[in-house]
Amino acid sequence: MQVEIVVEGSALLYFKKGLWNVVFITDSCHNVKFSNPDGSGVYEPLARDKYPRLIDFTAAGTAPAVGPDPKVVDQFLNMSDKRLHGEQPSGKFSNLIVRPDANNGRQFVAMRVPYGSMDTMGVFSKPYYYAPYGEFIRRPLGKGVAKKFLIRFEVTDDKGLDMTIRDGVADITTNFPQRTDKLVLTFDNECLEWMPYNDFIHFYDWIYDERSTNPKYPIRFLAGEDTGPIRLEKDQENLNDNEITELDSKILGPEGDCDPVIIEPPPGD
Repeated sequence: MQVEIVVEGSALLYFKKGLWNVVFITDSCHNVKFSNPDGSGVYEPLARDKYPRLIDFTAAGTAPAVGPDPKVVDQFLNMSDKRLHGEQPSGKFSNLIVRPDANNGRQFVAMRVPYGSMDTMGVFSKPYYYAPYGEFIRRPLGKGVAKKFLIRFEVTDDKGLDMTIRDGVADITTNFPQRTDKLVLTFDNECLEWMPYNDFIHFYDWIYDERSTNPKYPIRFLAGEDTGPIRLEKDQENLNDNEITELDSKILGPEGDCDPVIIEPPPGD
C-alpha cells in the first residue's frame, strides 16, 4: 500500500534522528484540519486549546525514512538560510534549538513520521520577503516557496498503518488497513480568514535562536509573500510604493501566508 501524508498550510518541517518532524502551531484559526479517509470524510480540527498533541505513525517492516534532497529543500523557505538563522561568524551553520513555549492561547500539534521521503507538490507562492522582527524594511528572498508537501512511503505489512494521537488525556490509535488504492492522509493548517498578525512569528513558539542575548527579546524574523508596502490608511495618501517613510509604530505589516517552512540543517535540542 502506498501512503502519502500531505501537509498544507502553516507548518514547521525538519528531519532529525531518522524522523520527519512536522510541527503545527495552532490557534483559533490554525487548527490542523484532518479527514479520516476511512471515516465520514468530514474535515475536523485536531488541535486542542488547552494542551498539545503528538501524532506518531507505525507500520511493521516499513523502510526507514530518507533524509531531505537538497533540490527539494531549496523549494522551501529555509529557516536555516544564512540570511535568517543559518551560518554566522560564529562558524555554526544553524543557530536554532527546539524550545517549545506556547503562549497567547496557542498550542502545538507535533507529528513524527519514521518512514518515507519528502517532496513538494508543485504549488508555489509569489516571491517571498523577510524582515528582522521590529523592522519595517523588507528584504527579498528572491523566489516563491512551496505551499504543500508530502511524505511518501510503502507499507507492505498485512496489518497496515497505525496513527496514534497522544495528548496526556488519552491515546487514540486509528488503523488504516491494507488496500489496493493509495492511502492519502491530509493535514491542513491553513487559515482562510484575514488575521491582524503575521503568523510566521508563531513558529518561534517552538524554536529559539541561541545567539539571542536576552530571552525576552529573541532574534526573530517575519516573512510572507511580497505584496508591496503596506501602511496605515493615514500614511497612504500622496505616497508611492518606492518611498520609505516613518511608519506608525502600531502597524503590523503584511500578514503571513500560511505556508510550510523547512529547517535544514535541523534545529538542535
